[in-house]
Amino acid sequence: MPVNQARRLVLVLNESTPRAAIDWHLALDRLVAEGDLLAYEVIPYLALMADGLAAATVADHVAAAAERNGADIVLWAHTHGLHLSDHAIARTRSATPHTVMGYWDGDWYHWYRNPLPREVHRLCSRCDVAFLQGDGTLVRSLQRGGCPDVRY
Repeated sequence: MPVNQARRLVLVLNESTPRAAIDWHLALDRLVAEGDLLAYEVIPYLALMADGLAAATVADHVAAAAERNGADIVLWAHTHGLHLSDHAIARTRSATPHTVMGYWDGDWYHWYRNPLPREVHRLCSRCDVAFLQGDGTLVRSLQRGGCPDVRY
């Protein structure tokens, strides 16, 4: 996909109330206004789980949103509280096989002092790219686990 081509994004975010992470929404609104993004949908996974939905059902929402919107990108952000099974992750991947899937987390991780949660490691192993704070050990671990592109 050419760099300047506008895209459609599904963002899975740790919002307990829709639009609570207003900085994300403002940034995405601006990208839409500037033509760098065609459209986006935010899946507020904490709000969905507070409503009683299981992680697998949240993953189904993500897959459905990606299909419905023709998403080019699915980005999971700060989802370390979302305990996704391999099946749930595979469901999202298979729903949109040509979609780039990524993970972003602004927290700092270290293999000993603050290890990356297992569910994030599992998710990153199925992602095309991960954006994380951390040291070389973490990066190598994610790459060995299957994430081909780790940036920080």
